[in-house]
Amino acid sequence: IFEAVGAQGTVVVDEESLHVDDLDLFDRDSGLRLAEDLEVSELKVGADLEREGDLGEVPPHAVHESNHLTDLYRRDETIQVKGNGYVQSPRFPNSYPRNLLLTWRLHSQENTRIQLVFDNQFGLEEAENDICRYDFVEVEDISETSTIIRGRWCGHKEVPPRIKSRTNQIKITFKSDDYFVAKPGFKIYYSLLEDFQPAAASETNW
Repeated sequence: IFEAVGAQGTVVVDEESLHVDDLDLFDRDSGLRLAEDLEVSELKVGADLEREGDLGEVPPHAVHESNHLTDLYRRDETIQVKGNGYVQSPRFPNSYPRNLLLTWRLHSQENTRIQLVFDNQFGLEEAENDICRYDFVEVEDISETSTIIRGRWCGHKEVPPRIKSRTNQIKITFKSDDYFVAKPGFKIYYSLLEDFQPAAASETNW
């Protein structure tokens, strides 16, 4: 077991299950060091690391979990949408890391909506039997009474469509598994809509 110690917290990993790719999840200039003989398998960090072309900003709730078979990095970020911005897979437009579960929860003011537009560079691990089982990006419409999956996408065949939220909340989830990765990943541009004309949800795609 190793512990990476930095000014903002520590990261605990299992030596046998750590992938070389995983090392790039942390800023090499952040002063992390390794310490052996630890018995902790889960760590929550509150770091604010930023590195162009990598994970970008790490929000206050980042969790590394290990079950001695695979390491999974979870990240959950809430974004207040006041104008234009974007979210993207780590290292876009290069190959993204394995074993990620990243969530972005986008919120805007009442009586507004959120629009999502995918970058034309889009590519994840291919589907199996037309089902995105392994690596995928998923968009969900969130309301007080229901959650509607607007789509789940993977592969390289086509860029996902433009999406307009039905309410002022929408969630984006990205998952990558322990096996193959692809590039370029994805980049999603978000913007604020002030028309508030609830749109019918598109058909699910998973």
